[in-house]
Amino acid sequence: MGCYITVGFVFRTEKLNRKVKMLNDLIDSLPLHDYSVLICTYYKDNQYMEKKVLYRDLMEKDCQLIMNCEYGSILFMCAFLGVKNQMMKITYYKEKTHFGFLMEIFEDPFKKKINYHQLEDSLLDYIKVCYEILSFDYAICDNDGKIEFSPDDIFDEEFQYNLLVLPNKKGLAVKKGDYLIDGETKRGIE
Repeated sequence: MGCYITVGFVFRTEKLNRKVKMLNDLIDSLPLHDYSVLICTYYKDNQYMEKKVLYRDLMEKDCQLIMNCEYGSILFMCAFLGVKNQMMKITYYKEKTHFGFLMEIFEDPFKKKINYHQLEDSLLDYIKVCYEILSFDYAICDNDGKIEFSPDDIFDEEFQYNLLVLPNKKGLAVKKGDYLIDGETKRGIE
């Protein structure tokens, strides 16, 4: 049975006016080609709606629709970290004090291609690239992780993520949890 590696980007609500551009930028940071099929799902008026669109045809109004609903996600396949057809899903979350994007990356293809230390390093490199375009308030990387805390509360919570990336005056600080990204291997044990 497979699970997901999650990468989450969290923002204070003051940045909500940039959410559509952020989603577009996040999608554009991935190696999609013109004919990649994206399945956009959103929940509106007590109904789930779904729309299939080619990457080349994805318009701002599609992203706007996802962002203005109670729930929205985009499912697609692309080359990511050495996996040719990696299934990924980006979900938009909004709370009273913060919002975010959670990327779910199916873990099974990585088990054969790369060890978890290398995978963490590659994911951290990707998160650093995303910081340049998204200016997140914090980012997480975890095994089946969820966005649970506002940027103001993240420091007060007991550390529970495999990786937590926090912007600071010197760049980005990385806090590592007790376990690697697989959620099973104790950090420091090979």
